[in-house]
Amino acid sequence: MAVLAVISDGRSVTEVAASWGVPRQIRRTPHGTAGRSPTSRQTVRMAHLVGELERELVTDFAILSVQQAGLEAFGIPVGTFAASEPGALSAAPGDRNADLRVRVERWDSRPGDVADDWQDCDELPWAPVSGGGLLTVSGFDPPTGGDLAIEDIGPARVQVLARGRHQYAGRAVEHFEPEQWLFRFWPDTDRRDMLAGPPRRLAGPLPSLAERNPWVAAVHGWRVAGWSPRLSVLAAFREIETAVRLLGHPFERDDLTAFLRVRQLDWTSPVNGSVPMTSDDRTINPGPFDLLDALGAAGMPQVATFADAFTCLVRLGLLARCDTPSGERWVPNPTPGPVPPVLELSERALREREVRAVPHVDLRYLDADLRTLVCWPPAYPVTPLAVAVRWSVPVEHVVDAFRVGALVGAWAAGVDPREIGADTPVTLPATTGTA
Repeated sequence: MAVLAVISDGRSVTEVAASWGVPRQIRRTPHGTAGRSPTSRQTVRMAHLVGELERELVTDFAILSVQQAGLEAFGIPVGTFAASEPGALSAAPGDRNADLRVRVERWDSRPGDVADDWQDCDELPWAPVSGGGLLTVSGFDPPTGGDLAIEDIGPARVQVLARGRHQYAGRAVEHFEPEQWLFRFWPDTDRRDMLAGPPRRLAGPLPSLAERNPWVAAVHGWRVAGWSPRLSVLAAFREIETAVRLLGHPFERDDLTAFLRVRQLDWTSPVNGSVPMTSDDRTINPGPFDLLDALGAAGMPQVATFADAFTCLVRLGLLARCDTPSGERWVPNPTPGPVPPVLELSERALREREVRAVPHVDLRYLDADLRTLVCWPPAYPVTPLAVAVRWSVPVEHVVDAFRVGALVGAWAAGVDPREIGADTPVTLPATTGTA
């Protein structure tokens, strides 16, 4: 049970409690019997639940969306825990294929505290999109059944709570319990910004701080050096990197075959993983063609199949031979040379890589959090330290993320991006989230 409101008339105190936010119990206590001091006559208005929605679903790709039905699906990426933009929320289940029990509530004012058995908690700004329609809940698949009227709520806040996201490590699948999620919306005429509210509470480790064994750390070195983001536009490089990481020990090339077969692939498969690319595809998706052109300019052999991609990884120095009791085997090189000057990169890509290539720091987990921050920016300069405290993340991660944002033009820092420190004031641009 959680207390929704406390109403006092000077002689006694009435506590209204709830389970899942719905009033269930009323207890009236004379002053003094619960250690309270008499107060002056006053009334605290109780929040009322005006709408609710419950769904049970199995997601894929760890996707959970609560958004208006008329908006584009997957409009906002999944963040560390939860992220928001006008009309939409995304949340991060703890497992790719998690079973989820989701409850959405709409209140007429800020509700009281919930029970303290929720493991993760955050509070975000939110606002409906005019014409966006009813609020729905979905995973990877489109929403089916159930919706909630929300367009007339105006500027709002939403509290996101979860439990069960951290149960998966070291447990058999049959022991998993459904994750519980609770989203509580209420009007916020003060239009408070992203940094308003208490620090976010997370019961488990941040994605960037997950423990890595030496083998996984070596493969992660490809990302630190900038190779993984550059090569991942082609399926062959993505799949081979995944297979190397999962294999976990020195190998011969054919040891990776079993991992490729899971995706119906082999060493003769086209480099893009489906059908051979044609020149007409360049206008639709130029990225893979630009990468092949860059590899050719760097003297790499033609990359047409998965086998060619493996040879390319060897030539680029991402794979190396080492002696083992069974003879020479391939291993991931944990410190490959940087992408430039091997491949030509744009000036913007070079600047971004310069800041992102910090050992053991992968900033991708902050991408959606930063997007939410810029969507609902404070009207005053903020410091990375203030953001780190609000998000409950290491300040050095926020400093690096702010440097990248300034370098690539996501916002104007007003200072040299390389000089941004924990206490450097940064002015964020106003966007549609505050309109």
